[in-house]
Amino acid sequence: MNALKKIVKRSDYWSRLYRGVRDQLNRNLPLEDTSWGFKLSGHRGMASGEFEQEETKLVRDFLIKSDLFVNAGANIGYYVCHALSLQKEVIAIEPVCGNVHYLMKNVHANE
Repeated sequence: MNALKKIVKRSDYWSRLYRGVRDQLNRNLPLEDTSWGFKLSGHRGMASGEFEQEETKLVRDFLIKSDLFVNAGANIGYYVCHALSLQKEVIAIEPVCGNVHYLMKNVHANE
């Protein structure tokens, strides 16, 4: 398996093909319930609460005092979903197409 990974990493074509297939297969991952009361798909560590624990607490503390959350580089919408769970207005910007799929899936699941 490691030899295959080395070949894929050296070739832009095979790298893109691998990521494309992986992303297509992962698009059907189910939404997972989080301890914060919202659903999330796309990253098990984020959904489980293991991801950026200190940063998450900081953002949630900030959100409680805010009316609007602007997230440039929103990724799959982890912090966007935190804001939505606290009934905050959100503006999310994400340039990576693969992430936009999850961002939209997560936003729609938590509206």
